[in-house]
Amino acid sequence: MASTVLEQEYGPTSGVVTGWIGMVLCAVLIVAVPVANQDLGSARIAVGVGVAAALIWMTMLRPRIIVRLPDILLLRNPLSTWEVPLAAVESVSVRAITRVGVGERTYDGVAVGRPVRPPRPAGAGLPGFGGRRGVVRSEPPTGKARLRPNASTPNAIADLMTEQLLAAADRARAAGQSDTGIDRVWAVPELAVLGALTVALVILLLV
Repeated sequence: MASTVLEQEYGPTSGVVTGWIGMVLCAVLIVAVPVANQDLGSARIAVGVGVAAALIWMTMLRPRIIVRLPDILLLRNPLSTWEVPLAAVESVSVRAITRVGVGERTYDGVAVGRPVRPPRPAGAGLPGFGGRRGVVRSEPPTGKARLRPNASTPNAIADLMTEQLLAAADRARAAGQSDTGIDRVWAVPELAVLGALTVALVILLLV
């Protein structure tokens, strides 16, 4: 029996390698500095590096766009997550970030974006981006296109995410899923860790 994919997840299209390198370096410093010199200065450095690691995680590695079938879209950002009913999604555009249109409002997801380029000369055409209702929509990637070496580029990921998200929204509406109840859920664990480390750093600096 064929398995059904219940979740489609799209991670950050930029900064992932840099983020993980930063996390590894922070982990090494947090362990090495107190071992090398067990004094107040080392404790300050270790906690300060912990604050940097929390910020790297939240800004570069935490963001995700998750299509959770059959009815929910999650736009996970550094500080919070938008929970949007798929049936309410009317448009999707991807430039530096992803913007989802619901009625007269838009909700942003910073995970998936296209490279920012200088404006093209007049007549050169504009790079396509996904969308509906007056927003230029990318051509759906073909099966062959997804197998090409450049299929993991930010533009290709943005095209694929756009098509799959809009298709999931169409299916949710066709199935009669609810289109109400947009929630914002704060990143409580990350904010708690960042807050605790920040308070600890301030205390150590004042000692």
